[in-house]
Parts: sequence; C-alpha cells; structure tokens
Amino acid sequence: MSKVNGGKIAKYTFKALAYLLVFGTIGILLGRIFTSGAPADMKALQINSRLVEAYRTAQAEGRELDMFTQEQPTTITTADHNYSYFSVSNVVFIRDAAQVQLAFRYNNSTIRHLVEDYGLSEMPSRDMDLYEVTLWVAYDLTPDVAGDNENVEYVRIRPTDSETTAAQKSLYNYRKFTFDGVDFSMAGKPILTIYMDVYYLEDIDYEKEPYGTLPLYQRIYETEGGLNKPYELTGQERKALESQA
Repeated sequence: MSKVNGGKIAKYTFKALAYLLVFGTIGILLGRIFTSGAPADMKALQINSRLVEAYRTAQAEGRELDMFTQEQPTTITTADHNYSYFSVSNVVFIRDAAQVQLAFRYNNSTIRHLVEDYGLSEMPSRDMDLYEVTLWVAYDLTPDVAGDNENVEYVRIRPTDSETTAAQKSLYNYRKFTFDGVDFSMAGKPILTIYMDVYYLEDIDYEKEPYGTLPLYQRIYETEGGLNKPYELTGQERKALESQA
C-alpha cells in the first residue's frame, strides 16, 4: 500500500511541478508584455509654443491640425553590430508646426553592449544621458526629374532640448524628443526621407556610421504606398492645447 501511495504522491508532485513551470513561464511572459509598454508621457504629444501656435491657426481656419504617422519596415535596429539596441515608437509628423515627435527606447542590455563596444571601464548608470539622437533629413532639389537621386540636400536636426522627457520602466529606458524645423511645405524641395541617427555621446562623429539608425519617413510610402495615417489628438492633448491657445 505504501508503494502505491508513494507512487501517487510522486505522480501528483511531478504534475504540480509541471503546472508550476508552465504557468510560471506564462506569468513571466505576460509580465514582460504588460511592463514593456511605453509610459504614458512617452505616448502623449509634448505641447510647446510652436505646436500651440499651429493649433491656434488651424482652429481659426476651422480645421484640425495636419498630423500623421507612417508605418516603416522596422522600428528596431537590426544590423549585426546593433541588433535590437534601439527602437522608436509614437512617431508623429506635424506638418502645421514643421515638427516631429518620437519616443526613443533602449533596454539595460544595450548599456551592457555599450560597455563592450567601447571598452568602458565601468557600467554607466541608466539614469545618465548616453546617446545623442538627431534627425537626418534628405530634401529632393529636383522633384520634377524622375530618378534623379543626385541633387539632394541633407540636413541634420537636433531635438529641442527643453522638450526632452526621460522615463524608465522595468528593463527599458525612454526619451521623448521633439524636433522643430522639419518643414514639409517647402515649394520645389520636398522631403525624401527622414532617419533617426543615434551616436554615443562620447563618440559623436558625423563622418562615421551612426551607432544606430532607423527610418522614420519615406516620401515614396506617402505618394505611392499610401501608408500615412492621420493622427488624431487625444482628449488630454486637445485639452492641453486649448488651455494654452
């Protein structure tokens, strides 16, 4: 009888351990999913004077702000030397304000890779600003000449420092950036592409390949792909704009 009971106990113990392993794994995965979402202030638009003025003008003309998002092939760096180092989300192009806003993200393992890649003597704190994020904008100087990719003007745009917001969540580190002066309305000089470039703050050299780069906008996706999606203000964003307008 004791052997039978012992067998049953072993059987139920094994089952319990198996269930614990399965549901524990599911719990960890669900926890990672629920905690990996961007904090609220990384999703919301930053309200600055340029955006408020654009909103005021649009309201006076009886229309909504001209804003859109555009789907890209990837939002995470995928090159061998920076695979999954950086990602971008909540990219909004605000034509009326000549402005781009985005959320930049990297996780703690990216900081460990930074130590390895640059041979640093110690691990930087995740509270530190480690990276410079800029936009690399290409303007088409001959838009009426099909296939002409030679006459292009490149402009690097830095974020408006006073608008930068930092946040942390679980394993992830976030920066919300606003870039002013991204003009989509210049006659005869449309924007071809916009990339986000990332450089380590101690190794900024624009003649070198960026530490990371991601596509944000491609005109061909707008004119031929139809991948632009209008961005609608949330109730909170509208309230914040109206309070200053």
